Amino acid sequence: MRSRYSAYALGNVDYIISTTLPPQQPALKKEKALLKADTTHWLRLAIIKTTKGSIKDKSGVVEFKAWYIAAPGQREQFLHEVSDFIKKQGRWYYIHPSLPKAPKGNR
Repeated sequence: MRSRYSAYALGNVDYIISTTLPPQQPALKKEKALLKADTTHWLRLAIIKTTKGSIKDKSGVVEFKAWYIAAPGQREQFLHEVSDFIKKQGRWYYIHPSLPKAPKGNR
């Protein structure tokens, strides 16, 4: 989670895509230009709660708040999210809630 936040803050779109569940990556690749053009200025991250997600787990949930300024001259806002992650072949992947997921057997 922290590494993905850092990637957003640094504009590292390739990392954001590569740490998203593989069946969902093609949809993000189509949006790559929009992600790259995003003017959001990320300020700070607070992890509120984690459920599972340890080295022995195959899934985990992270609740967090991330503060940001959407565009120059705007006020600070925050994103409060509960994110699902899954581990495949030793790597953690974010499950994007608004993108189609692969059938259970393909995860």
